Amino acid sequence: MIHRAGTEIVNWYLLEEGGKVTIVDAGCPAYRPQLDGALREIGRTIEDVEAIVLTHAHIDHIGFAQVLQEERGTPVYAHPGELPQAQTGKPPKTEGSWVTAVLRHRTARRVIGHILRNGGARPPKLARVETFSDGDELDVPGRPRVVATPGHSPGHCTLHVPAEGAAFTGDALCGWQTATGEQGPILPPREFSTSMAQARASLERIAAIDAQTLYFGHGEPWRGGAAAAVAEARARDKGAA
Repeated sequence: MIHRAGTEIVNWYLLEEGGKVTIVDAGCPAYRPQLDGALREIGRTIEDVEAIVLTHAHIDHIGFAQVLQEERGTPVYAHPGELPQAQTGKPPKTEGSWVTAVLRHRTARRVIGHILRNGGARPPKLARVETFSDGDELDVPGRPRVVATPGHSPGHCTLHVPAEGAAFTGDALCGWQTATGEQGPILPPREFSTSMAQARASLERIAAIDAQTLYFGHGEPWRGGAAAAVAEARARDKGAA
């Protein structure tokens, strides 16, 4: 079972299997109080949480992972390419300037303001991160399979859950664009991404996933299949050659 949590700006998820839970991404740092309520809604408690798995380590995805690791020793999993940000709190360079996005777009100001109000001024730093590689099936509830989809960040990964017919795309593919507000499925903005060339190349990997439902870091789930979502994103990609 997959349960969506978060706010209208940022999503995070509970992936439940056999009474045990994996947190997929962890929202913003100040979202920690949401966790107990989200667990109650699916009849679970904090004792049932066995892992946090990150699609990437941007602050609106690493969220309350540090707090839960310190509170309970919860293991956190991420791709090695995400370790520099996960362990230091320093984000990688982006292809464009987020300052430019904020100056130009009301949506970008809303997103950045929301993140700052929800703990973004003090980026988490994880003491311990368990790493995974492309193609791995993780030994955590739900058994997500790792599909490397770099571009938005250096080690960004999509998590395929065959048993649910679903995939968590993080920000490799979004329900709406976090700079302009344009509706998706759509690629993330260059101002918040490390390489748009890589992000476009990663769409091919998403299209090949056998998943009917895609769960985004931002926006409503897409239930029309991975290939169709990618086709729509490509049609909206004004920067494609």
